[in-house]
Amino acid sequence: KQTLFDDPGPFRGKKRSLHEGGIRQTILANWPGHIAANSTKNHLFAFWDFLPTAAEFAGIPTDKLPPHDGVSLAPALLGEPYSKQQNHTYLYW
Repeated sequence: KQTLFDDPGPFRGKKRSLHEGGIRQTILANWPGHIAANSTKNHLFAFWDFLPTAAEFAGIPTDKLPPHDGVSLAPALLGEPYSKQQNHTYLYW
């Protein structure tokens, strides 16, 4: 039996491990009126994406942020076409 936050599925490891099951984790986002209910995305997200995403939602230009490797997930979360979402060149741990 698999539950919502027990999501490594067939992969080895749990959250905090460097096994694939620890890296592939679910994120939950809720913003009524902005993020469509019951929507899902398969976009790759890393913790360092939180800062640029929150900054975009707050209207803060990215050039005002400290140096970072994150990309804003606002387009994906708001249901924009996939072509509007910037992707990571690579991810690292």
